[in-house]
Amino acid sequence: MRAQATRRAEVDGMAGKLRETGIAVLGSVPWGTHICQWYETKQDLLDVLVPYFKAGLENNELCVWITSEPLGESEAREALRGSMTHFDAYAERGQIEIVPYTEWYVNDGPFSLQKALDAAGNRMATMTDKGYHGLRASGNLSWLQEQGWEDFTRYEEMLGHLLGEQQTMAICSYPLQAWGVRESLDVIKNHHLALIKQQGVWQVIGNSEHKRIEAAIRRSEEKYQYLFENTQTAMEVIDGETGLVALANEATARMFGFASPDDLVGVDSTEYLRPEDRDWVASQMAQVLGGKGWREIAEMRVRRTDGRWLWITGMGVQTEFRGKPAILISLIDVTSRKEAEQKLIESEERNRLLVENAGEGIAVIQDGVLKFVNPRFSELSGYSAEELTGRPFAGLIHPDDRNWTVEQHGRRLKGEAVPQRSDFRWVDKEGVTRWGEANLAVFTWEGRPAVLAMLNDVTERRRAEETLRASEDKFRLLTEKTDDIIWTLDLGLRTTYVSPSIEKVLGLTPEECLAQDPRTQMIPESLARVQALFSTELEREQNRGLDPGRTVKVEMEYYHKNGSTVWLENLVSGIRDAKGTLIGMHGVSRDITERKKAERALLESERRYRLLAENISDVIWVTDMNLRPVYFSPSITGLLGYSVEEVMAGTVETMVTGASLEAATRTFTKALALEQKVVGIMSGEGTLELEFKCKDGSTVWTDTTVSFLRDPSGRPVEILGVLRDISERKKAEEGLRRSLEVLERTIEGTVQAIASTVETKDRYTAGHQRRVSQLACTIAREMGLSSDRMRTIRTAGLLHDLGKISLPAEILSKPGDLTELEFAVIKTHPQAAYDVLKNIESFGEIAEIVLQHHERMNGSGYPFGLHGEEILLEARILAVSDVIEAMSSHRPYRPALGLDKALEEITQNSGTLYDPDVVGTSLRVFTEKGFKFEDSGPNGPDGFNTMQECLRNA
Repeated sequence: MRAQATRRAEVDGMAGKLRETGIAVLGSVPWGTHICQWYETKQDLLDVLVPYFKAGLENNELCVWITSEPLGESEAREALRGSMTHFDAYAERGQIEIVPYTEWYVNDGPFSLQKALDAAGNRMATMTDKGYHGLRASGNLSWLQEQGWEDFTRYEEMLGHLLGEQQTMAICSYPLQAWGVRESLDVIKNHHLALIKQQGVWQVIGNSEHKRIEAAIRRSEEKYQYLFENTQTAMEVIDGETGLVALANEATARMFGFASPDDLVGVDSTEYLRPEDRDWVASQMAQVLGGKGWREIAEMRVRRTDGRWLWITGMGVQTEFRGKPAILISLIDVTSRKEAEQKLIESEERNRLLVENAGEGIAVIQDGVLKFVNPRFSELSGYSAEELTGRPFAGLIHPDDRNWTVEQHGRRLKGEAVPQRSDFRWVDKEGVTRWGEANLAVFTWEGRPAVLAMLNDVTERRRAEETLRASEDKFRLLTEKTDDIIWTLDLGLRTTYVSPSIEKVLGLTPEECLAQDPRTQMIPESLARVQALFSTELEREQNRGLDPGRTVKVEMEYYHKNGSTVWLENLVSGIRDAKGTLIGMHGVSRDITERKKAERALLESERRYRLLAENISDVIWVTDMNLRPVYFSPSITGLLGYSVEEVMAGTVETMVTGASLEAATRTFTKALALEQKVVGIMSGEGTLELEFKCKDGSTVWTDTTVSFLRDPSGRPVEILGVLRDISERKKAEEGLRRSLEVLERTIEGTVQAIASTVETKDRYTAGHQRRVSQLACTIAREMGLSSDRMRTIRTAGLLHDLGKISLPAEILSKPGDLTELEFAVIKTHPQAAYDVLKNIESFGEIAEIVLQHHERMNGSGYPFGLHGEEILLEARILAVSDVIEAMSSHRPYRPALGLDKALEEITQNSGTLYDPDVVGTSLRVFTEKGFKFEDSGPNGPDGFNTMQECLRNA
């Protein structure tokens, strides 16, 4: 079972050519895949394109990256260099090319279609010349302007066709905010797949047509695999470089006497040939690899593993196996036929009567001339036996086939392995070109080598085969692929043919349908209609002749197998025999059940809808997919002051403000992109707040509910919306916002007042809290904390020494060292501040930060001796800021130690006393960002007098 699974995987590898994209969400895709990427940031581009090109370089593909803002050439190069070890080696040998868009799409002017196509063609030629396995490319379209859109859309369409013919793939990157609904639809239409980020996760959106084609390819590959494994014809794959067997089926193993196909893998493909045939077979294989192919089926002798010799015929075609050139060879055992032919030649005398009366032409060719012909050969050529005998046989061959036929004749006489059967054209005595099929064999004639030719005239067969093949291909494609039903009836209303699609529409298999009387399949009203139609057409036929091209359209209702009914639209025309007599009818039927239901529902709903739409206070509107008005209810006049006629003459784009138009376009673009992935994903309602322009110049805010209107196939064709005036609600929200600002200013003033109170207690620490708050906010910003956490840190910094207001002034201002008792008093100030702040509503978290700002990572701090993560991050930031500012400033008991000493202190105790992340960030804001304390008093920038100023500086 494992060997069979391996062969199945290898056969799949021959039938399809998938390439790894390097993009996790996308996986592997076939050559020729055309992908679009919607992006919003530079990081979006790097997320997709860096692994994409990394995979291409590692798989021996030529890579071309066309860059544009926001990601330049040097940034792209550095990103790739950082993602892989050997990037510079790839770049040095020219496998990766990173070019700005100006060198690819434009030439000191607008977009050049020809320049872009020429550039693509040149790179494809380079790929082939240098032996790369394929070409992958990407272009960023942020530079594209609206006036060049139509030309670029045509370029994308042509590029898609070009990719499909080569071993190539491409990603086109579009900025999500740059284009409207129409342009987004153009992009999606011209690409097989789309990549878009939803809630931080990349998702793949498939073009529906592309999915259909992929499904067809998979079905074809499954049939190919089944045929290879189960056909009775021996088939094997020969490696084009080594000449060894790379893959074989069960029939091949049986033919050569091997236990299983796996035993054949690795065997020299010429090992079981006669030595004199090996060079010829090798040359034929070389021609196949060169793309010429074997013109005719070759016949040769081979030896089985048990030593027995077989006669076989073989045909080889070029293919690819595991990414390398290979030959697929089919072999047929013709030993029995060859032995019979040999016996026939050896018993010439006994079979003379048979030759003379044979239904096929027989001739003997020796030294290039006809030595003997039977009566049938004379009849086929138009010449008598006397005229033919002694005549060069090549003179009868059509000039276009003559050289090849003579060459094959000479090789056959030399004993080389050449096709035993061949088709060729000859010219008869009347100058008419005819097709012949000849079986040829070398034998001895009057003691010398000659060729026995048995000829059949296959002219009519060849013509019929070509005509039939073309007709059958068209008919099979039409009947087996279409969703419509194709049928024929005789004049007795009996079904004589029906296509497989009948089962999808009526639930009946073709066999069930043919076994039933079609009159029982129609409801009575429809049966009467079709009988009347037949009577009318027969009357027309008898009276004045039915127009051969006449087609009648008729709608009829049929019974479904499950008991329901189905409406079909039928296009009916006549079938005539060779004399032009009407002998039946044929037609094409299409399921229109949903349309009929919709028509009935529409008649009923339209009345109710119009009554509702014209009397409701909200505005009901419908636009097409380009936002052009289709319908607006009369209430639009009360909302905007415009009449319905004025609104219908404009566009929605002119009715809304610029910000609202941008929001609506972005919403519809994303919705349409998702629509390609899951049809009907926006079947429910969505809500937007849009600001509309009134006729008098004012604006009005509306709550806008929107949804898609769809055609019977589910495709969105129009946009339905309901507008509701929310101006009063917006005014209330604005009033609430202003009240919040007043409240924030009140709290801000309270904090400033409390902070100023502490500074009046100790003149040496005047400004300390403001500077600590300034540094803490800067560190928090650099660490990426949210604006809410920055507000909390700022307030905690301004109030962290609030508890000192309860300490004796002589201890705070003492110039000498503190006693143990005095230091114990000092250590009570965090708790004192906490006891004050905890009673202020919304200051609970601030109180906790102030309480912990003297805690240390190793538990040596106070008041509780907390360790590591037990200490709030905000308190850890405040602790480092407090130490740096205190050591940098003058104190009663010592002069200022300076910033260098302060930074040395936190560096030496990083991880022991202070949080390492906070220490690293602090060093960065001083050494890289150039942070400086600016003591400009209570209203200076160091104090961040307002929260808005804090966030603005952050």
